[in-house]
Amino acid sequence: MKSVAAACLVASATAAASPLGIAWTQNVSCESPGANTRYPDRTFAVAGGIVWIDGKRLVRRELATGAAVSEASLGGYGASVVGRTSDALLLRDRDGFAMYDAVSLKPRWHVAAKAGIDPQRVGVVGDDVAYLDDHKVLSLLDGKTGAARWQRPLGHGGIFRWLGGSAAFVYLYMGDTIEAFAASDGKRVWTHDEPSPAYVGDFGWPVGRELVYERSKGLGKVDEHGAGSTIDIESPMLGAIDGGFAFVAAAHDIAAIDLSRMKVVWRTPYRDTLAKVAGVTATSVYVADDDVLRELDRSTGKQRATYGIADETIVATRATPALLACNGSRLMALDPSASDVPVETTTVTGRIVCKACAKPIDVRIGDVTGKTDATGRFSLTVTGRGTFFVSASLDGQDHKMQAVHMDGSKTHALGKLEGEPQPEGD
Repeated sequence: MKSVAAACLVASATAAASPLGIAWTQNVSCESPGANTRYPDRTFAVAGGIVWIDGKRLVRRELATGAAVSEASLGGYGASVVGRTSDALLLRDRDGFAMYDAVSLKPRWHVAAKAGIDPQRVGVVGDDVAYLDDHKVLSLLDGKTGAARWQRPLGHGGIFRWLGGSAAFVYLYMGDTIEAFAASDGKRVWTHDEPSPAYVGDFGWPVGRELVYERSKGLGKVDEHGAGSTIDIESPMLGAIDGGFAFVAAAHDIAAIDLSRMKVVWRTPYRDTLAKVAGVTATSVYVADDDVLRELDRSTGKQRATYGIADETIVATRATPALLACNGSRLMALDPSASDVPVETTTVTGRIVCKACAKPIDVRIGDVTGKTDATGRFSLTVTGRGTFFVSASLDGQDHKMQAVHMDGSKTHALGKLEGEPQPEGD
């Protein structure tokens, strides 16, 4: 997707208006969020606030207003929040990993990335932190002090990777094998082999005393005794687990899976192959589908509404407001209970100027699509909120040509929008 930066929140023309609105906005850098859609359990909503990485700073903001209330210097770029306890956040960077108090943002302790310690193999285990070093020694540190609770040599070859941690277990994997270690003393509890020819993916999500994980052919689940079950799904990307259901972005659709039966309850097709489950509430599933945020009915998967989000990063807070959106320079809270932004209808006209393009050219605004005439002129009528993009297919991909703000005008005449196909490989 070729794009230019713009901040927005809109509803597209093809869906009915929904009460999702903007609770607040803050003009802040948010290039490296404290959590992201790939790791939905690592939400930065903790201890009544949200924590966001703003350049070289760690900033805590009020969840209700977005106002900054405390901050800490990180000393450099590249840090990310990789886990949270009930009152602290685990950060890692190239220099190691550290635990920060979630309210004051004061660092509690730090472990340097030396002596074989890889910051990529560290995670939260209950209120403590576990890590695996290059000498194949698994260690658990006290979350408040950083003191070692136990160390356990793994005792065999191969390179294990971090898969997840809970108050009961530490989960590591290597190839097609998952091993669980007791969080209390580090003893190996069980070993589970993924059925051939599948292999274990890079992401696991502990649920109580069970583990749900991505596999090359779908999802897997292992209980506290190491007994496993699987479900086949093409190219799965686990987005949320809530109330005994997993919500997954697959190759061509979003799927809801009943984990007790490992059965698909519903599937909803989507347009973009990069779509992700952004968040789940008691009634809705939100899907970030390229430049559109889709609200699906949680029970049926039917689409309720769409909102143009124009390359925003969407993160679930599991609190109120329900979602945060970031486009690099603006942080917004999206709240299902906020509906003060009016929905408007406007007709957008313009002319796509592209010398190397065959006519007609496909044009899209959210889910509203059309074609230009032989001269490149188009006219699309949309209903929505905020700001959205006019996109044109110049070389088989959408190119975002210009942002349009819903300001009460019945028409928007954009004039010439110039663009050319990108050379192969750019």
